[in-house]
Amino acid sequence: MAGFVLGPGEGPVHEFHGSMVVIKASGEDTLGQLGVMEFSYPPDLRVHPHVHDGEGEMFYLWHKYVALAGRPCCLRRPGRP
Repeated sequence: MAGFVLGPGEGPVHEFHGSMVVIKASGEDTLGQLGVMEFSYPPDLRVHPHVHDGEGEMFYLWHKYVALAGRPCCLRRPGRP
């Protein structure tokens, strides 16, 4: 499997529940092992609590704050470990 590089905003773009999603790597690209998506959320977007059975999730926060499980929190400030 060959590697590839996509810059910011590059890749197939989709609208998903009020946010913009750029597919960076699909399961098809990674032999079903991983999917990487770049989401742009509008301010105050609300997502109902839900679970992804059989999948893990991770988040890399680019800007400021996010609320998880209804509780606002600052995971890390951009540019700080």
